[in-house]
Amino acid sequence: MDTFPSEGDIGRTRKVTTHEPSQPSPTTVLWQRCTAVHGCTGRAVERFGGCPAHLRPDEFDRFVAGIRPGADLDLRGVTVPAWLLDALLDALTGPDGRPHIGRTRFDGAVLPSHAVLHGACVEGDSSFDGACFLGGASFYDARFFGNVSFRGARFGGNASFHAARFHRHASFEEAVLAGDALFGEAAWHADASFRRTVFIGAACFDRARFGRDAAMQAACFGGAVSFKRVHVARHARFERARFRCGVWLGPLVVGGRIGLADANANGGLRVHAAARQVIARGATVHGAADFRLRHAELDLEDAGIGGTVTVRSLPQPIQGVAEPVWTDPPMARVVSLRGVSSRGLHLADVDLSGCGFLGLHRPDLLRISGDCAFATVPARHWQPFGRPGRPGRAVLAEDLARRTGTGGDRLGAGVDPVRSRTAGGGYEAAGGREAGRGRDSGRGRGTAGGRDAGRGRGRGPREGAGRGRAGRPGAGRGADVARLEVLYRELARASAGCGQAALARDFRYAALELRRHGDQAQWRRLTLHVLWLTSGYGLRTSRMMAWLAVIIALLCCGATYLRHGDNQTSAAHRHTLDRGCSPGRRGLPPAARKAAFTGRAAVIEDDRNVTGCLQ
Repeated sequence: MDTFPSEGDIGRTRKVTTHEPSQPSPTTVLWQRCTAVHGCTGRAVERFGGCPAHLRPDEFDRFVAGIRPGADLDLRGVTVPAWLLDALLDALTGPDGRPHIGRTRFDGAVLPSHAVLHGACVEGDSSFDGACFLGGASFYDARFFGNVSFRGARFGGNASFHAARFHRHASFEEAVLAGDALFGEAAWHADASFRRTVFIGAACFDRARFGRDAAMQAACFGGAVSFKRVHVARHARFERARFRCGVWLGPLVVGGRIGLADANANGGLRVHAAARQVIARGATVHGAADFRLRHAELDLEDAGIGGTVTVRSLPQPIQGVAEPVWTDPPMARVVSLRGVSSRGLHLADVDLSGCGFLGLHRPDLLRISGDCAFATVPARHWQPFGRPGRPGRAVLAEDLARRTGTGGDRLGAGVDPVRSRTAGGGYEAAGGREAGRGRDSGRGRGTAGGRDAGRGRGRGPREGAGRGRAGRPGAGRGADVARLEVLYRELARASAGCGQAALARDFRYAALELRRHGDQAQWRRLTLHVLWLTSGYGLRTSRMMAWLAVIIALLCCGATYLRHGDNQTSAAHRHTLDRGCSPGRRGLPPAARKAAFTGRAAVIEDDRNVTGCLQ
């Protein structure tokens, strides 16, 4: 910025700003523009100066005559009429009846309605960035051997890529498809990116094959969505996606992770899949949610479901889709239900040994059926007659972490303190281990700043609380223990309501155990200790029977001892009296002997004999 005095203004200054070069306008293009028609943004043919759509007939004939199968095609910015597209495709058609195109450039082009590129073989890289299809477009059975990009493309009608093959990276990012999008039986040998793509109509990916990732983060699906019999080699990513009419994912097989974090589905969500992980943290579903999974870890932390949530395991493989060779059991595993709000939660035949329940909204609506495995602690009660008893008492993962000391300063900081299985970027389990060592601040993601948080020297909102009044040692832990006790009681009622009597007893027992160890009133702790010792809080029948048997045995032994002791005393006294008399003297008269046994004093006439016997 330069400042200098104006000629007519003494003492005044005028500011002159040196402007930066202005940005190119949207109509500015980076190629040689057509000069045949004013305002045309089409790529000019070098020999003629005009774009292919504005060539004179003789120039167009010479232009088409120079095109052979496999030649490059550059129509950037050209408004392509139907006759031009047909003529170019005819010139590029090879002996096999397929158009063979080399390097293809349709950036910013306007293609006619019903643009047909059936069976086209694009042997080089192709770019349709910013292209506009006025109507429907068909790439049925097309082959893209190079990288292909439809970034920002606009499809005014239905777009068909049915049975198309993408051998390298394919991008449809920020594209808008006004009609139905048909990708059935399409195959991607590398990554397929649909980030921020807008599907206004229905989207069909049935029987599609993804060689690597299927990236659809922040995509918007305005119509019905179908992913039946789909195979994804790595990850299917739908984070922050929007589904206006619900979504049905599956049956499909994903080699890595299905990401649904922060997704929004109106009309319900159904996932029927075999995968390593299904992460739906913070997802919002306006309707019911149904998860039918194999080999998968399900994370539903902070999810909001407007209807009922159903999670069940699939014992049999999915028909029609080949699964990878996985050696672990097919039972699905739920790793977190913290913060889940729904109108009902039904769990069937799933592994809950590492599941976090602390913070679950309305635990009383939980329904458990089938064989659901919880974390266990060794059973202490004796099994009569050597019969094999239960493997242990069922507890929650947060309680087990508190017992083993692997849960960090805050219960539920890790996903699974006992065992964790990660595949394709399982950051939750790794973060849980870091949080257990006191090296993570907040949610247990394994950050470097967590070391300060573990020592009370952090700079985050929860760090350094150990020095204050509210954050004195054990204060937060005591609050979590109290919440865990309430959770146990609610889960006990819910388990009893769905016919899981043994599980309800274990939860009641665990709640009383927490109260016995954490109650502030000493007399209540003493009372609970007595109840625990004598009857297991009234929940251990074997312990009560054992104490009853001990009491009965003690009473019987006491009665027998008293009775046997009286008999021995009488016999000993009689024997002593008999041996007390000398052999040369005569014994006591019957009257004196009777008086000696009854303890009464008797007047004995014979003083000599009585005195001799007593001595």
